[in-house]
Amino acid sequence: MKIIQWFSEGFAYPSWRRALLLLVAFPIATPTLAGVNEIVSLSGSGEYRAKTEKSWHEAHLKQTLDLGSYVRTGDLSAMAILFADQTQMRLAQNSMVQIKEMPDWGETVLELNAGRVWAQAKRKIAAAEMRSTNLTIRGPSAAAGIRGTDWEMEVDGEGRTRLVVLHGVVEFYNEQGSVTVRNNEQALAEKGKAPVKMLLQNPAEHIQWVTSYVVDAARYAELSDAALVGATREVAALREVKILLGERKMQAALERLETLMRSMHLESGVAYLLGADFAIYAGNLGRAEEILRQGRQRFPADPRFAAQRARVAMLRDDLPGAREWLKSGYAVSPAALELRLAEGEIARFAGEAGPASAAYRAAMAAAPLDARGWHGLGAVESEREEVKQARPHLLQALELDAASPDTRGELATLETFANRFADARRYYDQALQEHPDDYVALTGLGLMLLKAGDTGQALDTLLRASVIEPKYARAVVYTAVAYYQLGRHRHALDTLARAAELDPRDPLPHQLTSLIYTDLVEPGKALDAAREALRRMPYLKSLNQLANDQKGAANLGNALAQFGLEDWAMNYAQESYTPFWAGSHLFLADRYDGKFNKQSELMQGYLTDPTAFGASNRFQTLLTKPGDYFSANLTPARSDDLRTTTASFITNGYANGTVPLAYFAEGMKINLTPGREYFDGDGSTVTAALGAAPREDFGVFAFTSVFEAAVDAKVNPLLTNRTTGRENRLDVGANYKFAPTSQSWLKLGVGEENARNDMADRQQGRSIDTRFDTAPRNRDVQLRHSLKLDDDVWSWGVENTRMDNDTALTSNSALTRIRNDVGDVDKSWNVYLADRRNLGERLTLDLGLFYERYEKTSDNVTKVSQGGYAFSVAGHDAYLREGLHPRMGLAFARVPGEVWRFAYQKWVRPNTANTLSPVATAGIALDNQLVLPGGELERLRFQVERELTRDAFAALFIDGKRVNNLGQPGNVLNQGDEIANLDRLRNRTALVFQSNGEALEDLPAFQQGRALSAGVALNQRLADSLSAYANYVYSESENTHEWLAGLKLPYLARHHATLGMTWAGPQRLVVQAAAVYRSRRFSNEENTAELPAGWDIAGKANWQSADKRWLVEGYAINLLKKDSAATLGLNVAWRY
Repeated sequence: MKIIQWFSEGFAYPSWRRALLLLVAFPIATPTLAGVNEIVSLSGSGEYRAKTEKSWHEAHLKQTLDLGSYVRTGDLSAMAILFADQTQMRLAQNSMVQIKEMPDWGETVLELNAGRVWAQAKRKIAAAEMRSTNLTIRGPSAAAGIRGTDWEMEVDGEGRTRLVVLHGVVEFYNEQGSVTVRNNEQALAEKGKAPVKMLLQNPAEHIQWVTSYVVDAARYAELSDAALVGATREVAALREVKILLGERKMQAALERLETLMRSMHLESGVAYLLGADFAIYAGNLGRAEEILRQGRQRFPADPRFAAQRARVAMLRDDLPGAREWLKSGYAVSPAALELRLAEGEIARFAGEAGPASAAYRAAMAAAPLDARGWHGLGAVESEREEVKQARPHLLQALELDAASPDTRGELATLETFANRFADARRYYDQALQEHPDDYVALTGLGLMLLKAGDTGQALDTLLRASVIEPKYARAVVYTAVAYYQLGRHRHALDTLARAAELDPRDPLPHQLTSLIYTDLVEPGKALDAAREALRRMPYLKSLNQLANDQKGAANLGNALAQFGLEDWAMNYAQESYTPFWAGSHLFLADRYDGKFNKQSELMQGYLTDPTAFGASNRFQTLLTKPGDYFSANLTPARSDDLRTTTASFITNGYANGTVPLAYFAEGMKINLTPGREYFDGDGSTVTAALGAAPREDFGVFAFTSVFEAAVDAKVNPLLTNRTTGRENRLDVGANYKFAPTSQSWLKLGVGEENARNDMADRQQGRSIDTRFDTAPRNRDVQLRHSLKLDDDVWSWGVENTRMDNDTALTSNSALTRIRNDVGDVDKSWNVYLADRRNLGERLTLDLGLFYERYEKTSDNVTKVSQGGYAFSVAGHDAYLREGLHPRMGLAFARVPGEVWRFAYQKWVRPNTANTLSPVATAGIALDNQLVLPGGELERLRFQVERELTRDAFAALFIDGKRVNNLGQPGNVLNQGDEIANLDRLRNRTALVFQSNGEALEDLPAFQQGRALSAGVALNQRLADSLSAYANYVYSESENTHEWLAGLKLPYLARHHATLGMTWAGPQRLVVQAAAVYRSRRFSNEENTAELPAGWDIAGKANWQSADKRWLVEGYAINLLKKDSAATLGLNVAWRY
């Protein structure tokens, strides 16, 4: 009888230890303390005054503002403020705001006296009241009670107040009445009149001024000190403009520029370019386009006008228009540097890393001493976390232009990605000392604080970054992560929705949204988000910062798996598969049938991310953060046949103070108490793992387990059987990343087992004692490299395994002594080359060539002595399987949401627990249920997968296979199964409840045969909390050995049908049930042990507390199953 194995999760160290870690590892000077009102950005001129004062004072960055203070901006000026309650606000030119009231937990009141503001608020939750606090902004003619996310308010010279709500809900009211203003609506209030709603068209146009764009003289060579030494009127005017800009006299600088643009004697178009900059800065893109049109008309040979028109189109989210402007510019200036740079910016904005890199490389070739090309390429590579490539490019950009405002922040962020926090800290300090409002540096610093576990300070830092540049999607994504880690789930989801709007092609906001909904047990919403992420996967930048856990929960298929929709989950996992991300491997490990495939994906997943098993045992952290965890499980189960009690504890954790490091340790004890079947005994397992990433490109992983058991099985008092044994396993490995898409994996493994079985037969006067000893020892070496080159993913590798197994059987009676000694040696080699090639957007070709050699020798000696007579018999057997075996497959996306797959596979299974080589061909995994080590599989499979609607999925397949295992009928070799396995690291606290129409009840043992099967699967979302699935498989099988020709293969039922449902109820309650029908089949190859046709019903229900510290689960299996006793069980887990 199989024992259900349970897994659990973690213990957190005291908060003082976490604080000490942060103090030692991250002693960086953060922007300022949270909880104050502060000016975080200022362009142009700004002033402030206290409530009791009448005189105004010049404002400056990092200015703190007391309650009652006023702030105002001058002409062509802007200011950004982060308030103590985390409200973000930007003031446009000629605007004035007063901080009226701001209690710790109550209503915050701001007053807009004049001008225009944009604000965003995701208010803190009052600890005492557990509700959102209120925010009110008053104007001369109305007030706005904020329940929404972001909005714009403007007060004109006559005191009229206009409100535009971009996201959320705002109550807009005065004494005459009120209106509720929602997403993309606006309202107007005049003095003495009730507010009224008005039609709003193109709301984005209203906030074009909300940007970090600045007018910077350093952009143009004509405004360098060297160029301004001439005596012409144009040079003198430009010199004056530069001085005015330095003095922050923006209006005077613009007026001088406008005078210069009217001059008929200009030698350069820089006045028009700078004038367009002023218009962009003011949010008047139409005016910018007109100025650029005029400038290009006067200077048609200057490519900067076409480049800047393309950038303005990009600001309007008009990518086709931007590309048309680039095209027109190239028609005049085919090799222009400015066009190359603009092309790179636009491709980067569109999420097209390849074209962006090519454009920046062309810019570097055209102007190797211009820092902008080096910076642009480094930024693209940084986004993709190509650390080795990005670092020298960003360093070169800094060397060429040490004053570049963004490069140092981008470099610091890159080092944060790479966990080189000391280097990152140095760059952040330098960047923020020079430019305290460097939103790129602030965003990276926020990420580093998240990775350090200082989530509160991280949120404050990220809010600064996103109020300085609200359209910087990276800052918005990390802000959402901070909200979620702080338990502000709704704010996190709203912020991710905003990030998705800012970067509509990036799958990451949708992937994080799916992960959050899955974590909150809202599978329907998780599925919707996962679908949106999958559509955008071609534009993925990097998944490296996304926190993996032991179960691959970050995978897009996880939302479907939680909903019980396994066929659909497999489709999503295969469509988003990449060998370079641990989340693909760890998630697929649960989808595959058969232990070999599961262990293979687990090993590659843990090697790819050796810190995955340090993840939290309760809530997802989304990004990796330090933590120490503990869990304890108790699982009693009983049937009429047997009672079991399983107790376990697990401690695991993750730290990154010096280098990223993860640890895991588990102790488990299981006790068997006999019922109708006499099994009495106990077993214990100790599992430990350690993973580290000393560098961003290098990781190491070690896993060990020890299993011990002692079981007594009494058929009757005169026939006893006792088995004792111990198994040890050690695997170590490493992963080296030449680049994110060029990685090598190395794995070494050793294992040994010592088992003994003693049987005493005293029936009918006999006195026979039999003892069987076995001592297998195995070792393996595996090496793999995978490399992505354009549309190809190449993989090659070599593997060698060896197992030595010495067994001894002795049988002693009063008259006869028998001893049989067997020495088996199994060796296997595997050398392979495989390529997965994308032939356009819809077709993938998967080709592999595998040289596989399996050699087995068996030497045995049997000695018999009876009275004075003795003899011995020796034997030798040898088996060899060797060949060059192809694997070929196609995956064709006929239409969106539909995939046709075809695969031919020929495989000799090695004698090892896992492999690093690919185990799937075009998304079709090897069938490792029928093939034993040394056995040969030849297989042809075709399947179609289709999303019928947004709520329904179907799959069809036909599969033919031929299997040839080692041995002879009745003596099939290599049936052993390893008990120690990587699945112990999964840290599960709940029973894995999966149903696959092709999964077999038990391991079939037969020498050779063939099988043909066809099946259909349907997955249906009935509601956001309810799903159902059904599958049916028809199989015909035949034993092809001449001794047993025509008999059926074990466990392959002709008819196999499954029906199941999953309900995600309130208060984190999840209920699952499944019914399985199998027609008559056999458990042995001789077809003498028949299993009758019938149904098997199973169900489980689990509940988690709101903080997920407690999990209680009840389950029932083998209900209605003939010849098997129904089993009822309870699982209780406590996690900390």
